[in-house]
Amino acid sequence: MSLLREHSSYPQSTAVVLHLLHRFLNRGFCVTVDNYYMSPSLADILVRKKADIYDILRSNRKDLPPGFPKEKVEKGQCIAYQRGKVMVLKWKDKRNSKYA
Repeated sequence: MSLLREHSSYPQSTAVVLHLLHRFLNRGFCVTVDNYYMSPSLADILVRKKADIYDILRSNRKDLPPGFPKEKVEKGQCIAYQRGKVMVLKWKDKRNSKYA
């Protein structure tokens, strides 16, 4: 059975990451992925498989925390949401970005 088929119940971007990382899971590695692949659900899966993950999260992801603002924040403002070991932050330093 193909490893990619094993993860077919997940969105394709998540399945690709899990396929590529299968031999590194449950070993305590920290992973950085491109923002195309990053999602809160992927972070949940990897945390359950004893792997840490960090990266920029696109603000248009379907599984963002409920109530997490998609609008721009004011300079110096920081908004955080945490669920277990997964945290999402949005802040503005000098300029707004297109990411969460």
